Amino acid sequence: SCAIGNFCIDGMEPSQIIDKLFGDYKIYTTPIVHDEIRGVRVTPHVYTSLSELDFFVGAVEKIAKG
Repeated sequence: SCAIGNFCIDGMEPSQIIDKLFGDYKIYTTPIVHDEIRGVRVTPHVYTSLSELDFFVGAVEKIAKG
């Protein structure tokens, strides 16, 4: 019914990524900063549409390319 994912972008802190996702795209995510895990948590749900996932992936690609 739902999934939990975690990702990072080389050279960027999780806080920088979440600030860009929310500031530029209004996508809410959560930073995970732990001794063993570091990244951005994403939790799509059964109600998340494919177009919303495509929008998210496009946003992450644009951020990663700088």
